[in-house]
Amino acid sequence: MFTKTIKSKITPVGLDLGETAVRGAQLRRTGGEFVITRMGQVERPKATGTSRPPFELDVARLFSASSFKGKSVVAALNPPEVEFHVLELPQAALQGGADAQQIIHWEIGRLTPGTAGSTQQVETRHWLLPARPGNTTTATAIGVCAPVPAVTRLLHLCAECHLHCTCVDTGATALHRLGSLLRSWDPHEIWGVLDLGSRQSRLLLCLADAPILIRHTGGGGQAWTERIAEALHLSPASAEIQKRSHGIAALASRESRVDVQPATHDEVAVLLLGALRSELNDMAAEIKRSYEYVLNSYPGRRAGDLVLVGGGAALPNLPEFLSGILGIPVRRFSSYLDEPHCRIRLETKASHACEPFASAIGLAISSELLISHVRKASP
Repeated sequence: MFTKTIKSKITPVGLDLGETAVRGAQLRRTGGEFVITRMGQVERPKATGTSRPPFELDVARLFSASSFKGKSVVAALNPPEVEFHVLELPQAALQGGADAQQIIHWEIGRLTPGTAGSTQQVETRHWLLPARPGNTTTATAIGVCAPVPAVTRLLHLCAECHLHCTCVDTGATALHRLGSLLRSWDPHEIWGVLDLGSRQSRLLLCLADAPILIRHTGGGGQAWTERIAEALHLSPASAEIQKRSHGIAALASRESRVDVQPATHDEVAVLLLGALRSELNDMAAEIKRSYEYVLNSYPGRRAGDLVLVGGGAALPNLPEFLSGILGIPVRRFSSYLDEPHCRIRLETKASHACEPFASAIGLAISSELLISHVRKASP
């Protein structure tokens, strides 16, 4: 009787170039599971006037301070450098082959402002949307478009830091890969990832193995801090401390409306909810509209979990607030890690929350290109 040995493989470092921090994550793949072995971050200095220190300095600091293995990385482009377009093409035009690829390339270029007649200056990729009965042309795929100079700049940045960029990806597709490993999603379930960054939040809704909607949903963690400081006449530093310590007040019920009342005796949390309520209600309304749009587009499906990632996901009582309004389970990414069907694990107890590292972890999981494989030519 022989036992097959499952080999482990160390992934490239997922490199997330954020507005307020540069983050990296590296995983070990064993069979169909991924173990998070290393995470690191370097805070970015604030801009002085109109200038800001280049990313190269922060990336170099990150790799100097972290114990990542090797110099291979997977990096990402995010809006506005990358754009997503719904493609309305007949299925026959999506069935592969050089002609089909050229048709799709020109269609994506046509939909991208400023690229008409110069589609050689953009990199394009696409993925198919789940089929709908009777659908022949409407919403058959999602196209991705990035200017060649943006891809080249990212490759050059990595080269300047003596890193080998094995793939240029997108933040949205990286988060889809991350979310797809958190549990066994029902094939009729619409599930989502809400990325709460520093300045903005983005929603990704998915069905089966495909992202089907990518949408901006409002402000993020730093914008909330500024709103609290303005409403309560606090300094930004004090507002950040209160936000992290108290969060927002828990709601009195789980009714799906935006005017439910807080049920907490934490007076600070009540004040913070009052300061942020308009922004959070607007964000929840946009998320609800997005779910409803997708559910109408794919009859017979049901709304599933909404997974919170990004630094803003740490806001206390935010999952409960959104769940109470949306009427669906809303959970932080890290809450899935100890569950039996989750295919992502932590090697040791993390010294910091995993949510800010979600994009970097999703990039490290990447094994196939989404935007552009590294060009053989030098950046």
